[in-house]
Amino acid sequence: MVPHIPFTCLKKSIMPPWPEITDEYEMTMVRSGLLAMIAIAIAAHPALAAGSAEDPDATSKKPPRYAAVAVAEQSRHYGFAYNQPTRALAYKLAMEQCIERAKARDCLVRLWSTSCLAFARSTENGSWGADWAENPRTAGKGAMAACGQYSTTCRVEFQVCNGE
Repeated sequence: MVPHIPFTCLKKSIMPPWPEITDEYEMTMVRSGLLAMIAIAIAAHPALAAGSAEDPDATSKKPPRYAAVAVAEQSRHYGFAYNQPTRALAYKLAMEQCIERAKARDCLVRLWSTSCLAFARSTENGSWGADWAENPRTAGKGAMAACGQYSTTCRVEFQVCNGE
């Protein structure tokens, strides 16, 4: 059985007494010390310092832009959008373009990206491939490789990069 120790006894035995602040000068020093500790903590923490004057990139970073490609299941028509402020808008525009081209409603968004996006399609059987990468050349190669698994007559239909 654990003995019951009153909280007041624990409080007195664990907590050291606070020093008395006797004049306005001591109070000012305590406040200054607390403010300095808070400032150091904020400066040391990257998320808190993100908007500070010492970090010029914090305010100059551009928000991401989005690209999407939609492909019609039957006809293999496609639609795409890029440089859109939201992923939802990129999806919407790619779908609208695909539906308009395909004259059907079997379009689906197959890929989206915040960097570069490429789409390749076969001229003989409608096979297609899409890929994203940090640059258009790599995205195009990836799209060709994906399409090339099903056809030897693939060609890049488009490659776009957000922010360009």
